[in-house]
Amino acid sequence: MRHCGAWGLKSTMSQTERSTGLQHKLLAPFVGAMLVFALVLHFLWLPAGLSEVRAEFQKSQRSMLSVLQPALNGLLLSEDLVQIHAILKQTERDVPQWISIRLDDPQGRRLYPLETRAQPSAPDSIVLETSLAYQQTALGHLTVVTDPTDVLQAETRKIRLLEGGFLVAVLVTAAFFLWLQNRLIVRPLQKLADVANRLADDDFTTELPEPSNDEVGHLIRAFGAMRTKRKETETQLLGATEHSQQAQRQAEEFRNLLYEAVNNIAQGFTIYGKDDELILCNEAYLSIYEASRDLIVPGATFEEIVRKGAERGQYEAAIGRVDEWVAERVRQHQGANGEILEQQLPNDRWLMIIEHRTPSGYIVGNRVDITELKHTSELLRQRVAYQRATLDNLPFMFWLKDAESRFLTVNK
Repeated sequence: MRHCGAWGLKSTMSQTERSTGLQHKLLAPFVGAMLVFALVLHFLWLPAGLSEVRAEFQKSQRSMLSVLQPALNGLLLSEDLVQIHAILKQTERDVPQWISIRLDDPQGRRLYPLETRAQPSAPDSIVLETSLAYQQTALGHLTVVTDPTDVLQAETRKIRLLEGGFLVAVLVTAAFFLWLQNRLIVRPLQKLADVANRLADDDFTTELPEPSNDEVGHLIRAFGAMRTKRKETETQLLGATEHSQQAQRQAEEFRNLLYEAVNNIAQGFTIYGKDDELILCNEAYLSIYEASRDLIVPGATFEEIVRKGAERGQYEAAIGRVDEWVAERVRQHQGANGEILEQQLPNDRWLMIIEHRTPSGYIVGNRVDITELKHTSELLRQRVAYQRATLDNLPFMFWLKDAESRFLTVNK
């Protein structure tokens, strides 16, 4: 009894841990998204809102200043300083945001206020300036310092109140989401996980829960079918394993035979894969490109091999024009259609290259050393040139005909 009770406690704790872990995984993305949203509201919305309020405040103050400007222009034209002082003092009393007003004449002499005042300190103060003039005549310069602190503080309180409302909404939504996922997802999956763990321990005698007509019920039926077919699957696996091992041995023999056959070919032989990566080459191919032997490894692409070989001076035609030559050679290689190509290597060595693309997309290539053939052809060409030069320099007419009197050759 004591042992059973301990096992039951352990099982309950395990279930609780799994449940809590799943809840956290499901809830974390939602809470994270809401937290990011709240941070964006705080660090973007608040500064943007205050900036907008400050701009609107400044706009309204400029509007008031534009209303005051015509009156001051008229008084400055009439030089009625008493009336100017009266208007500006009344403005300071009527507009508490205007914490400082100063009026100077065109020469920079102060007209208002006459007495020296201490400059008010406001961290968010806004300085507004305007020139007073009539037609083209300057009458003075007006400077107004405004304090939007009260307006900004009111806007800040409003935004923080909205942020608090959003935070409460986030908490309520998270709590509802947690309750809903525990009821609809976590509990059904917890019961199914217990059954799956017992089946994983080969305890196929455990009774499965009664399946319901939902996704969990479908999983329970699938577990039942899996238990029924377990022995059949084991028997089939044993037979398939034996067959696979035999096939693997045969494949290994065929592969070794292929490597032996390829390495005994006197010509250079290569196979490139569908992604143009080197799959196989023989020793003759490596001997032909001895200077690039360390680059020619399975998995390296054709472009990598020829580019590095060209940079090492492997190909005569690539000297001084590596990029252009590599692009042309890769194009020829990709279009492998059996076309015969000739390639010159250092020391006046020549190769004949024939490449084909297989129906499955692989590229099979052969390299044949035709150095002797090239030299023989060159000797024949020179002899023909010597013969032609001799005939053309004879001091008399010369021709050669066949048995039917058809011309074969004539001199100049």
